Amino acid sequence: MRSIKALMLLTIAFTVIAFSSCKKDNNEDTLATSTITVDIDGTATVFTTNTVALKGELNGREFTSVQGTDKSGNTVSLTINGSVIAGKTYLSNATEIENKSNFLFTTANDVDIYSNDDASVQSITVTSVSANRIEGTFTGIVNTSLFGNGAVKVKSFTNGKFKVAIISK
Repeated sequence: MRSIKALMLLTIAFTVIAFSSCKKDNNEDTLATSTITVDIDGTATVFTTNTVALKGELNGREFTSVQGTDKSGNTVSLTINGSVIAGKTYLSNATEIENKSNFLFTTANDVDIYSNDDASVQSITVTSVSANRIEGTFTGIVNTSLFGNGAVKVKSFTNGKFKVAIISK
């Protein structure tokens, strides 16, 4: 009986030591450094609130959505359809859905909703991807032709960059 108690105490001690010496994943730091920056109609805009990448599957197709909110409450969402591959560029006019990109920009309080402008090409280039982080660039024009309030409005996205944590799979 005494040896069983000693073995249990020894097991507990080793377990405590093993878990306390493990490196802790610091997801909060990764999320804190997640940013999307872009010039919208020439104005530098930074998205740092709720800025993440979400991976999922819809109807058997993989997608990754990079999204965030700026200090004014505007939101941006960049979606890559298909597997994310570093060095690959995804275009809104790609013939295969697995290579398509989609943009969505919503002004504060959902006053205007902008999406891909079919007259131009939106592109997302993935420069780096790991199990918990994605980085890349993007550019394109969005408009309110399908959605929105009143006359068609256009927004130009240039010099777009994102460095965000992937929080789900």
